[in-house]
Amino acid sequence: MSDKKREISLFDETLREGLQTPGLIFSVDENIEIAKILGESKVGFIQAGYPSAHKSEFKAVEKIVNLKNKENFDSIISAHGRCYKPDIRKIARLGVDQIDLHITLNDIFKDNKEIKKEIKFAREKEFKKIKLSILETSKHSSSKLIRAIKEFEDMLDIVTLPDTSGKEYPLSFSEKIAKVRKNVSKNVKIGVHCHNDRGLGLANSITAIQKGADLVETTIGGIGERNGIADTLCCYLILDSLGFKTNINLRKLLEGYEKLNRLTEKRIGLSILNKRKPITGDWLATHTAGTHTNKKYSGRMKKLDEKLNRSDDVSLGIYSGKRAVKEAFKNLGIPVSTKEVKMVRDTIKDISTRELRDVEEEELQSLLEKIRKS
Repeated sequence: MSDKKREISLFDETLREGLQTPGLIFSVDENIEIAKILGESKVGFIQAGYPSAHKSEFKAVEKIVNLKNKENFDSIISAHGRCYKPDIRKIARLGVDQIDLHITLNDIFKDNKEIKKEIKFAREKEFKKIKLSILETSKHSSSKLIRAIKEFEDMLDIVTLPDTSGKEYPLSFSEKIAKVRKNVSKNVKIGVHCHNDRGLGLANSITAIQKGADLVETTIGGIGERNGIADTLCCYLILDSLGFKTNINLRKLLEGYEKLNRLTEKRIGLSILNKRKPITGDWLATHTAGTHTNKKYSGRMKKLDEKLNRSDDVSLGIYSGKRAVKEAFKNLGIPVSTKEVKMVRDTIKDISTRELRDVEEEELQSLLEKIRKS
């Protein structure tokens, strides 16, 4: 399967999975604000909430549906529920585009006829799409998953295979997804939902897409149950760099990150835009060691820097080389000789060792003046 220009849907679950972050709650108005930004960001799907959890969730989803109708954005609005008639009835009252049901593989094999009745009941409602998540994918072989999906594939639009416990590894998980994709009807889209317990949520998501998955479930900042799932922005930027189409409006998505960052910092003291965050953190543009100051070795992506409006910076400390010092003076617009660069570098190392800190660029002019006077 060619990866080039294959369209991948980002299925954002910030408004449901995100609320499983320990201690994090959004008000109804905050849910609507986040949904609006996600819609403007052109994510493929917005899971608006879990209506059976509480009346506030029902109200938030209802208002998000009204918002979509008013703003006319393209994102599919869905709601999360159990494969259970009371949940299905409640969600059907809201006018969402899609219902997202979840179930275990054991339930499918144990009570197949009853589950078919529930899905048929959902199909009789006015949902444009039905998604079924089969939980705890890591516990089951690809052959079992294929057998389970084939029981319902003519009744479903999307099947998501969540690594609920975060136990999967990229190679084995992506091979499992490849086998499922090969053996299940092409009319059924295959999605993945990868928890980050072992720090592999993003890697599992990307490799699954490369092996044929059609959509990836994500949240802003990767927030969610325990330590979360794959990050929406990171998934978008990596998929984009690999040549996949996602149709995301990056500027609007970054607005969503700034909005949510303010909320998470205020509510639970969590920054989702910290300096060392993969792909987007400011420190990705900051180099310390001499080798890394050479852009040839930095591993940086110039196009990504341009998209994020990020420019090069240097950290001046004990491991700084002449190239870093020269770059810092260039940033300040101060001409220096090769000899002066070496002397300033040695002074920086002495200060860094003695005072246990980096030297700021603003200090360089003063250091240079002292050297020139000596």
